[in-house]
Amino acid sequence: MNDISDRSEDASSKVEEHIKSFHGVTATVLRDITLAAQEFEEHGRALAQAAAAIDVSNRQASEAMAERRQSLDTLVTHLDGKAEDLDHRLMRFAGLLKDTFDASESRAREIGSLIV
Repeated sequence: MNDISDRSEDASSKVEEHIKSFHGVTATVLRDITLAAQEFEEHGRALAQAAAAIDVSNRQASEAMAERRQSLDTLVTHLDGKAEDLDHRLMRFAGLLKDTFDASESRAREIGSLIV
């Protein structure tokens, strides 16, 4: 009976050692999992901050592009008006030149008819 009792105590001791070992391993695994979860959370926050910064940057770039487009549209409208003004002035100048040449031609004919 002592032999059975000794064996039972040995088996209980081994089971107890295995349970303690299992608890130690599971505690280590849980600690590692907790650390990994914390790192994932930190990485998630960093990604969220980076996404927010990119969003702000994109919004600022869009606003700047809209302002520049408006400035370019204003400039194009202004230049178009200047081009029209220059075209009208050149047409008036061409008309004045034509009138001057016509008048000069007419005088030259008059002078030519008087000389002949």
